[in-house]
Amino acid sequence: MQLLPQIFRRSPEDADAEINRLLEREQELVAERQAKAQEIAALEQRIGQEYLDGDGEASLTDLTRLRVQVEAINRAIIAARDRRLEATRAKVRGRAGQIRRQAEEKKAELDTLNSETGALLRKLAELEGVDYDHSILSSQRCGDWYSLPNFRRPPEEWLGPSDVSPDPSNGRYQTPRSRRLREEIESLFAEAAKVEAEVDRITLEEASGIGDRSAAA
Repeated sequence: MQLLPQIFRRSPEDADAEINRLLEREQELVAERQAKAQEIAALEQRIGQEYLDGDGEASLTDLTRLRVQVEAINRAIIAARDRRLEATRAKVRGRAGQIRRQAEEKKAELDTLNSETGALLRKLAELEGVDYDHSILSSQRCGDWYSLPNFRRPPEEWLGPSDVSPDPSNGRYQTPRSRRLREEIESLFAEAAKVEAEVDRITLEEASGIGDRSAAA
């Protein structure tokens, strides 16, 4: 596989510019091949008569040259399509990498947050004589709740989860920042994996192609 230009390691905009350049060059080559095919057809119509009359050497040379040129164009078209397809895949891989970097940044943010809240939980454990973990952070009530078993409202704030029941209309637990970060991280990694899974399924047409490899035959 050919090494891609350094351009694909910089920005999606640069990648798009290179992909479009390859597509435009491919279109130019297709037009050039068509023109040479017309020249070949015209030569083939008259070369028999010229050769019969002993004047066909120049046309034979021209015909050979044109056929070699068409073969070179065919190979150039294949190369342009291969390079454009891989460039498109590289761009998608780059997008997946960007998503993973976002997830890693949020993971570092979460690690820092957990370190700080962990220190506070250890201090709280010393005061209360209870081994607290981070699950306590997802147990803060909001909205309307009832105490059990008498369903009084509002319940005493010191009551635990098993001592209360939420009002179905608005009783819920608050979502702490750490939990939101965990959900964002999980979502980002899942998105990156989904993008990466699409790489090998990208076709030439999805890479803004104008045909498949067989068209160059």
